[in-house]
Order: sequence, then structure tokens, then C-alpha cells
Amino acid sequence: MRILHCDVSPGNIMIGPGGEGVLTDNDVAVFMDGPSGEAARLKRRGTFAFRPRHLIQYAGEILHQPWHDIEQLVYTLFCVVLARPKGPGDSTGMSDKAASVWEEWTTEAKARRAHLSKETLVQVESNRNKLLDSSLDFWEGIPDLIATVAKYCGLGLSVCIYTEVAEEECLENGWASGELSHDHLIADLEELLEKIAQKKQEWVPGSPDIM
Repeated sequence: MRILHCDVSPGNIMIGPGGEGVLTDNDVAVFMDGPSGEAARLKRRGTFAFRPRHLIQYAGEILHQPWHDIEQLVYTLFCVVLARPKGPGDSTGMSDKAASVWEEWTTEAKARRAHLSKETLVQVESNRNKLLDSSLDFWEGIPDLIATVAKYCGLGLSVCIYTEVAEEECLENGWASGELSHDHLIADLEELLEKIAQKKQEWVPGSPDIM
């Protein structure tokens, strides 16, 4: 039984007792299969600020897919980092630049601007890194984390090469073939965590040199 959550956003993510991530608030979750599932996947669902670009641009025309949930995760990462640029305990809030971007993402009455902002500032890697730049003293590995997740939702594809329709077709083919999958994403994230841990170990003062 395949289910899509459809609202991957900060208020719906918790850390379980064993350290595992848990998605809560399943009211908008839908089944992927069957006529009723298809009809549900055409409806607008989830928190607007985290809604995928193409589900903003083509609401009611394309089905909610697994990669759309993953795209929501990318915007969740941005929300957390931009709101707490100096770490989890930071209460300074967003910079003026970040706040202006966030306002565009949260204003459903200006949906087209939200779509263009996400395409310009998140899909273009150099632009998203500039947006994250002021947060890197604490969130050092966040550009690599976002780039890793972006590969599985279209945000890693070039806007110069792929039209919106071509991007959806590319993702659909990749997920259908198994080239893109949740298992592959998890494996890539585990590999990234290992690299980060290794890098931190190398930076520990007095740690033995790694030959």
C-alpha cells in the first residue's frame, strides 16, 4: 500500500525516542493507487509555503508524486536554517533578505511569485548557496545536504536544460526505473553523514593524522 504524506513541513516532523524521524499530522495523506487515490492526488494539499513548484504552477493538472514530498523536505530545510542561522538555539530570526524570500513563499495570493522564487533561488545551485551563505558558520554542511536531497526531486536539474514538463517526465522515468528511489536517497544521505563525521574527526585538535 503506497501512501504520500503531502505535507512535509516543520510542524509535521518530529524526532522519535530512538532518534528516527517521524511524520505527524496525516490528515492530508493520500493513497497513491486506485481511482480515489488519483483524484486525491490532483487536489491542492499541504502547507502552501512548502508546496512544490509544479504543484503551484499546475494545480489540479498533475498528480502529487513521491518526488514532490521530497521537494517539500528541501523547503523545510531552508525554513529551519534561515529562521535559525546560528543554530537551533538562535532566536535572532531571519535576515531581511531571507524574510523577503519567505514572504514570497508563504503568500498564496501571489502563487506565481512563489513558484518563480523557488525556481530561481532554490533550483539554481549558485543562488541557493548565496541565500544560505550567512548561515554557514553553524550549518556548515547544509549546501551538500540540500544538493543531495535535490537530486531526487528535480531541484537538482538545470532550469536551462529542462522545461517544467520535461523535468516531470525525467523524474517519472527515473523513479519508474528505480534509478531514483527512497532507498537510494537514504544511501546517499548515509554516505554524506559518513563524510561529515570523517571531516569532523580530521579537524579534532590533536587527533592522529589519517594516512
